[in-house]
Amino acid sequence: MSYSNAEKLIELCIALGQSKMGMTISEIAERFHVTRRTAERMRDALERLFPSLACKRDHEGLKRWFLPDDVVQPLVRFDAADFAALKASEDMLRRANRSEDASRISQLGEKLRTALSSRAKSRIEPDLEALMQSEGIALRPGPVVRIDPVALDNIRTAILSSRRIRCDLRLQSGRTIEDARLEPYGLLYGLRPYLLAARAGGSGVKQYRLQSISGIALTDDAFERDPGFDIVTFSRGAFGVFQEEPVDVEWHFRPEAAAEAADYVFHPSQELERSADGGLRVRFRAGGLLEMAWHLATWGNAVTVIQPEDFWQRVHEIQVGRWTAVPGETDGEP
Repeated sequence: MSYSNAEKLIELCIALGQSKMGMTISEIAERFHVTRRTAERMRDALERLFPSLACKRDHEGLKRWFLPDDVVQPLVRFDAADFAALKASEDMLRRANRSEDASRISQLGEKLRTALSSRAKSRIEPDLEALMQSEGIALRPGPVVRIDPVALDNIRTAILSSRRIRCDLRLQSGRTIEDARLEPYGLLYGLRPYLLAARAGGSGVKQYRLQSISGIALTDDAFERDPGFDIVTFSRGAFGVFQEEPVDVEWHFRPEAAAEAADYVFHPSQELERSADGGLRVRFRAGGLLEMAWHLATWGNAVTVIQPEDFWQRVHEIQVGRWTAVPGETDGEP
């Protein structure tokens, strides 16, 4: 058996041990990017190595394979790269102004280290120190919005339990709605943190800057979530976090910037096309023109906006509108 096949079997063993429902042959094939027949051979090899491999049928009659925890636990090993990834995640969260989540990641790393044997620690720590000295995360300059951890905890509890929150809501006009009731659906993190929520009795989910919401308190009032809401679909309607009416966008990168631009995912719906001059055309559909303009500024004269034709005029109008308003709700003013 080759090293790669042995690694796959160990990975399959861990996957079958951590899955409460077990895995079907089709799911094994999808997980390891192999054919169904290869997935069956992997299962057979695992059964020879671990006679405790068990099978049960789910409510659809599909066979699901699983392993007991006591078989899997001795196979779970950590290396320096695992802990370096945790540390990098902690640093990125902290610089994204998500200090509470960063602390959780830090505590997770400490708990995992505590669970390691002395032998494993002595094996990992020299490599981890070398990795930490050789890798870093670039700082993002600019202001950072403070987030009240108690308020954030209340919001997350409300999201998980589908309960309304009570708060004071400062609108973009400068007017404040006292004792507003919001139905939280999720959070979006960008240059500023946003709450995705519906107003009680309102029309659909909108986004609110967290700094425009104060006095957040959890209520006992339950609400029924819109079953059609999906945060991924919602966020894909924008370039960044600004929710605006989507438009058809097309950019042209000059030949000298085409190779670098091709390495970027500007938007999940993007389509790339090499132009006759050796440049690159990028097409997608989204709102958030001001954030597009901020990003395009980093490319200088290496990029030209083809669509919308009045892009820069629209950006100017958006800037004027936002600079003359009090920061607050972005999309929900009655």
